Parts: sequence; structure tokens; C-alpha cells
Amino acid sequence: MDSKRLVLEHAAMMERWSALEPRLRSDASGQLHWELTLHAEGGNRLPIKIVYPSGYPADAPDIVALTSLPSGTPHLLPGNRICWRHPSESKRNRNIWCPSKDTAALCVGVAQRWFYAFLVWLSTSKWPVPDAVSN
Repeated sequence: MDSKRLVLEHAAMMERWSALEPRLRSDASGQLHWELTLHAEGGNRLPIKIVYPSGYPADAPDIVALTSLPSGTPHLLPGNRICWRHPSESKRNRNIWCPSKDTAALCVGVAQRWFYAFLVWLSTSKWPVPDAVSN
């Protein structure tokens, strides 16, 4: 990732989510990611990481839950990745990645909404958010 984009990413993350104490990390292969913990009512917490893919910013980051989640959790992809984009993004009316303006800070908001839906699902066995496929 180029240094100008990284400065933009850092500024956006700190402006919106500094209370969650996001930490920019690098794994053994040099891949950058953010680590932070989402919070909800009742002391519920979900540690996540937002991983920059090699094709970033053309390719959207992955949001990965860093804790075990129950088998059968809806909208959870292999590797504990939170589903937030439809494979055919042209059919979505939200959660569309725009490389020229979006940053990883967008993913934190998406992850927070997913976390709230997950907590409702744990209590009711129903996912409360309809798919965003437009007709």
C-alpha cells in the first residue's frame, strides 16, 4: 500500500473509531491489518481484524472475527470472515466498496452492525437484517 493511502487510512480510522483503540499491525508476511474489539450492551465483545488484501484498494478488506463463533452462524464465511458484500455487488443497494473514497473505517461500522445482528440471532435464532439485494 502506498504511503499516502496509508496516511488516509490511519486518519479515517482514528477520526471515527479511536475509542475502540484500533491498532495497525503487520503479520509475518508483511500484510497489514487493523485489530480492535467491538462492544455491545451487556458486556458483549467481539475482537476483529480488518485485513488489507494484496489488491487493495481495488479489492475491499476482509473483516475477520478473532474468536470462535457458533457453528451455523449466518453470514459468516470460511476463515471466520464476516459476510458484508454480495458476490455480485451490482445487485446490492448497500455495502458496495468504492476504492476511490472508502477506507477500512467503513468496515468497522459494517462489523458493528453485523455484531448486533449476531447477538439478536443468538437470542432469537432469526437473522434480523434482510439481505440487501435490490429487485
